[in-house]
Amino acid sequence: MILSLGLPMLLWIPLALAQEPIELGISSAIPPVYCEAEELSEELTENPEVDPILDDGLEPNCIEPPLTIPDIELPTGLLGPEGRRESPYTSVDQLPDVVRIKTFYQGYNNFHYLALVDGKLYGKERVFAEPGQPEVVTEGGWALFEGGLPHREKSDGKTTNLRGWDDTESLIRMTADDDEVIVIGANNRVYWKRIGETPRFDNEWYDEWGFPIRGEFEMPDHGLEALAWGVGRRRIGSTGYFTDPAGDPHVSGFGISTMYLLSTDQHTIWLADTGLPPRLSHRMCGPERSTVKAVNLAASASTIMLIDHAGQVWTRLADYDTTGSTPGHRYNYDDEPLDGMDPFDVRTIDTNMQLPPEPWKKQPPVFAEGRDPWAHLSQEISIHQNGLGNDTRELRIVGTDQDGELGYYRKQLLEEAWEFIPASFSLADIAWLEDEAVDNPVTQYGEGWDVDLNGVMRVGGVEYPIQIEDWNPVCTPAQATVDLGGGKELTFGLHSVDAWTPWRELNPAFDGTTEASLGTLWFDDETLASTDPDVMAIVDELKPLHREAFSLWIEGTEKGIRLDTKGVRERVEIVALEQGAESFETGEKAFLAHLDPAKFVELSAEPTLLVDPATASQGQIQDAIAVNQALLDALKGNDLEGARNLTDFRSNFRQSRRLTNTMFVVNGVLRITGIRLVGRIGDKRRPKAKRSTKFGVWTSKVSMVLENTTGMILRSKKKDRLERRQAKAEFKEAKRLLQDRITLYEDALE
Repeated sequence: MILSLGLPMLLWIPLALAQEPIELGISSAIPPVYCEAEELSEELTENPEVDPILDDGLEPNCIEPPLTIPDIELPTGLLGPEGRRESPYTSVDQLPDVVRIKTFYQGYNNFHYLALVDGKLYGKERVFAEPGQPEVVTEGGWALFEGGLPHREKSDGKTTNLRGWDDTESLIRMTADDDEVIVIGANNRVYWKRIGETPRFDNEWYDEWGFPIRGEFEMPDHGLEALAWGVGRRRIGSTGYFTDPAGDPHVSGFGISTMYLLSTDQHTIWLADTGLPPRLSHRMCGPERSTVKAVNLAASASTIMLIDHAGQVWTRLADYDTTGSTPGHRYNYDDEPLDGMDPFDVRTIDTNMQLPPEPWKKQPPVFAEGRDPWAHLSQEISIHQNGLGNDTRELRIVGTDQDGELGYYRKQLLEEAWEFIPASFSLADIAWLEDEAVDNPVTQYGEGWDVDLNGVMRVGGVEYPIQIEDWNPVCTPAQATVDLGGGKELTFGLHSVDAWTPWRELNPAFDGTTEASLGTLWFDDETLASTDPDVMAIVDELKPLHREAFSLWIEGTEKGIRLDTKGVRERVEIVALEQGAESFETGEKAFLAHLDPAKFVELSAEPTLLVDPATASQGQIQDAIAVNQALLDALKGNDLEGARNLTDFRSNFRQSRRLTNTMFVVNGVLRITGIRLVGRIGDKRRPKAKRSTKFGVWTSKVSMVLENTTGMILRSKKKDRLERRQAKAEFKEAKRLLQDRITLYEDALE
């Protein structure tokens, strides 16, 4: 054993991780008695010949030692993604009685403990644990979960558009929550099922993802390489409802499922939702505008838990609905209290969800009064739902207590103090945090996406210089400052949310394609009360947009934005980029030019593609022909790294605008007619039909949506035609230039 005198320490038995995983029990972690660090140091100073472990002459002022784990090495510091990916289980006999911590290879939902063994999924009955109660060891044993692999029978005639399949021979990942389990096959395909029958789903495995256009979901490399992942599912039958930042409740409906993944850069959080296209292409804003670096992530019931290298914990309830992006919901930046409406009243589905959404919350430290010498924290965390509403979530962190006993620290989301629960674990590895970092926590930060832009704002045909500080395609808000001339300025906040669309690039806003966002202007009280005529002229024009949810369309990247009013009348237009623009027209051209497809023209002029046929050798000319031909082939096939077809994508972007507005119209029609999908929920919380009698409540809103939709369709069709012509001209010119150059070089060789 290794001994460190007078310092907090762990005792390692450095054996290979390749050995079979062992149940890390409390008793197995405790060797013979061992002195406290300070007393041991004094004893050795007086008698350096004493062996503190074996000598029977030690004073009886000793305690049980810090954590000692047989047959496993405990690594310290940040554990790379390879440490949590693969399941260590090769036999069902290795599985624990209960699963307390979720990883890539084991987890639990409200009904089952689940684990991967040799590429197969095994399950064991789980009893729902009430808040503050430990996991219950159930009598049943582990068995293959429905054969161990996702499969589907062919349609029996009752369900349409389904096919039989059984196309993966092993599984490499799993996660679970509430009534759901999600797995990834060795073919990188995502499969999922829900326990019990719910509307639209029938307790079967599914190999398709997305709404309204469903398709196969193949997990990309940045998902497979993630440091951590988890699914968070909330529904009316479990959490019941959620409460928005204004304190108003909203029924959760039939269910929302969200996958969250923490990237290897430690600060990018990806999400996938069953109502989004089957691509891992959406990012979620992390703590402090996605700059905090975390080492692990856990999720349950739309609530995310992050832990960093120093044991600091952040949590947030956030999914595609609560952050303002689902067109079937109503949102508002003004607080409209519901006056004590019953959380299970179905009308809460149609009431405004308050924006901005819930922010990240930093949780109290585990060791509020200082860490004892033998108490340690790890990176291994879990969160799980255990009741109704937002706050019934239990947080868990694997660690040791002041006596060195193994277990986990737990608390409910809103509790201030953490409680230690002695417990055993069956884990392939435990990544321990450095004691020095835990004792002196300093947050590590990654590079965020905030950028300052300069451009032009056009209001009423008049153009003004504008600066936008902290524009971020993922996090909001940004701050805009308009130069009115004569030393006068106008400022406003620019809030944005991700716009729902059935078309999705792999990494919009960061891969050369644009991200569709819905924006809202926000003036402060001082600006609204201004009597300056220059300020009032603009404020009066834009006041109808003030805190009006989604009154703007934003097309943006990490380098610039193009913004206009979401309506028939163009109250405001803004174009801003890193390099700025002198006029609105030049700004628009510059914005289009920095998208990847337009770079084909720039790439065709790269020096590496050019040679002088009169002076170049045959080898140089042949090399130039080869690289020009490769670029031409990429252009024709549109497979150049990072490039996207501007014609198709911008057409999809405009169609997305029309479709999103149409969704708002459909939602409005349902409200006018009073049609409801579910009724008031009783004790059994059973969905039922209900018809509202308040037909006129939503008329004004729907009229506005219809007006906006009509205008957007007309304007976006016109822009489609113009941008298609521009894109085709650019691509045609690039192809002509490359082909002519290749012909010239080939003629020179002859």
